[in-house]
Formats: sequence, structure tokens, C-alpha cells
Amino acid sequence: PKVGAIQQTADQTISLEEQKELEKKPLIDRLDTYYEDSSLTNKNRLHIVSLPPPFKPIPCKPVLFDLALNHLTLPSLDDKVQTKRQATTTLTDKGQQQQQAGLTSYVKGLFSWSGKKQ
Repeated sequence: PKVGAIQQTADQTISLEEQKELEKKPLIDRLDTYYEDSSLTNKNRLHIVSLPPPFKPIPCKPVLFDLALNHLTLPSLDDKVQTKRQATTTLTDKGQQQQQAGLTSYVKGLFSWSGKKQ
């Protein structure tokens, strides 16, 4: 049964119009159709793939999320912003104290990089 199916496909011929249409398509788009293509034997003009590929529109976000965003009520972040500001001010105060009494000030004192002349 398989031999007959192969023989039937081999006996099918492609009309000249179909052949011209197939020659216009790049090889990547017509892999499912077999016929002897004379353009593939010509090494100067191989039409294997179209470069650059054609642009196709793709959705960047689902429409559902765009519509639902208008109906969302987000919580207020004012209290978290204020605590973050307070934390950054305390960190800068601690950073100045550590800079004065840290290891780097000890090393600077040893090699006199601190800029203070004794």
C-alpha cells in the first residue's frame, strides 16, 4: 500500500502556472511540495528564505488586561514612601558616622591618606 501512495505522488505533475507560483515563493515556504526547481541549481540566485522577514502584527498585551486596568483601585503607597524616606535619612546619618570611625579611616590614618597633616 505504501508503494502505491509513493507512486501516485510521483506521477502527479505540476502545471506551468503552479510551477511559476512556486518559484516565486522561497524554499522555506514550499518544503511540502516537491518538484525539480531549476533556480536551486543556479548558484548565483538561490531563493531559500526571504530576508528581512515580512512584518506581522502581534499583540503586545492581552486586551483583557488593558480593559481591566481602568477598573482597578490600587492601594495608597504614601505611608510606605514616608517610611522609606525616614529610613534613607537614618542610613545617611549612620553612614557618616561609620565613615569617620570605620576601617577605611584607620587605613587612611596609617598611610596618611586622610589629608590631615599631623
